[in-house]
Formats: sequence, structure tokens, C-alpha cells
Amino acid sequence: MRIDLGSKVRTTDGHDAGQLKHAIWDPRGSEITQYVMTTAGLLGHDVIVSKEVLESARREGDAVVLGMTKHELDQLAHYESTSYTAPPADWTAPEVHGFPSGGYLWPVAEDEFAPVEETAPSEGISRGPKIQKGL
Repeated sequence: MRIDLGSKVRTTDGHDAGQLKHAIWDPRGSEITQYVMTTAGLLGHDVIVSKEVLESARREGDAVVLGMTKHELDQLAHYESTSYTAPPADWTAPEVHGFPSGGYLWPVAEDEFAPVEETAPSEGISRGPKIQKGL
């Protein structure tokens, strides 16, 4: 089944659950691994939905019906924006999914952040004594 961003989502117990907001792309595996879905209602929030849940969903008209109840949907992990980033500007979205590049997010990997290296102090500026571990 084709999954479109912005698709309306319902649960098996008939609740309007929200809509698909983003696809999460794994750059190492070159595939979509999860989706971000914004939930409907007064206390709506964004949740992470696995690729498997959406691939096993069925289409009813213009809505995607997940194989879970509203209660099960409420138990899904919340989307944390600090855990994801936009793809690099020069990245081209795969045509097979039909999503625009702006519809994708990439996980932020801890190893992407190199430790900050101290640079040598400018001449004449003292940074205090250098402390070394004893033998």
C-alpha cells in the first residue's frame, strides 16, 4: 500500500487518530524505518510509528487504518524533535516513496558530534597551569 505524507489515520476502533507528518530515513540502511504521526484531539502530540505498523495498515477511502486501537496508539513513543534532523541540503529523496525531501527526517546519531578540540592559546594569554594525570 502506498503511504502518503499528510494521510489521515484512523484506529481499528474507529477513532480519527491524526495524520502522517514525516518519514524517518535511516541513511546507513537507505530506507524508511519509522514515521512521525501527529495525533488528533485537544491533547494531540506527535508519536513514532514503526514502518511495520504502517505497512500492515489498510486503506479505507482517503484514510489509513492502523491495526491498533486508540489506547494502543496512545502508548507509542512520543516524537522528540531533538533526536532528529533535516537531511543534508544536497540529499535527494528517493523517488520510489514520492515524498518531498522536506518530508524526511534523519536520526541524530551521537557519533556525528566530534569532541571539541581545544586550540592553542594565543601568545601572551595564560590559561593557567596544565593539569596532567599522575603516573
